[in-house]
Amino acid sequence: MKKSLIWLDGTFVPWEHATIHVMTHTLHYGSGAFEGIRCYKTDNGPAIFRLSEHVARLRQSFSCFSVTVPWTQDILEKAIIDTIIINNLGDCYIRPLLFFGSESLLLSPKKLSVHCAIIAFDMDKYLGTHAIRVGISSIKRIHPDSMPIHNKINGFYVNSIFAFHEVSNRGFDEALLLDHNSAISEGSVANIFIVIDGILKTPTTQSILPGITRASILTLAHALDIPIEETVITLHDIYNATEAFFCGTASEITPILCIEDIMLLAPGPITQKITSAYRDCILSKNKHFKSWLTSVQ
Repeated sequence: MKKSLIWLDGTFVPWEHATIHVMTHTLHYGSGAFEGIRCYKTDNGPAIFRLSEHVARLRQSFSCFSVTVPWTQDILEKAIIDTIIINNLGDCYIRPLLFFGSESLLLSPKKLSVHCAIIAFDMDKYLGTHAIRVGISSIKRIHPDSMPIHNKINGFYVNSIFAFHEVSNRGFDEALLLDHNSAISEGSVANIFIVIDGILKTPTTQSILPGITRASILTLAHALDIPIEETVITLHDIYNATEAFFCGTASEITPILCIEDIMLLAPGPITQKITSAYRDCILSKNKHFKSWLTSVQ
């Protein structure tokens, strides 16, 4: 990775020179926004999955701090494409980050400079290639009335770190967080779907980050005539589930072998259908969803 070039405020700099000052506001307060995006090798060359949606969410998330993002949607999309090209990458993970400068440590960042870094590198599936064991964390998802949780803000992931550490200390691969009403919310870094009586169910957007992969799966399920519901899912519902999987850009689609001591099909038939359809989309093999891909040229 150290041979890579990073896009920093409009200029490509060597990996080892892409540094920031220790007074940077975002380092102290988590006051930044980021995205995780994937590029895939296809028969027509490298293509980025849902680039426009990711960049739009990045700009929206950062605007929660009541500041203007200095780079337009088009400029950031081109910068991401250029970062992949200059590093000669095909399959890769892209991490664009908007953050504040080091001019002050006052709590409000409104008067600070705004910076952007775009990093691209090789990365395998975040949760691995096999079905995983999931533990229910006692650390609850951030209350939706406490922060704008529908945005991808750096500091929010401290919540995920604590939840993940708690269940990993008990031997699990990933955490499942509950919301303030003790209903199922999401994983530490991914949204969840479960199958009950042949119906694919996922929590409502009330207390989750509404993932772009999640939205893609809802669309694919509809196209496949798989019954779908966005609904409140309780702990009791898990006992009636036959399948479950996590989804997200980094983890893609990861089947769940068990939630605590409740065993599941991994992968079950619906998970396999969704995974196959998703794979066709990201590899540009489904003509109906080619608009989800942006060619890297």
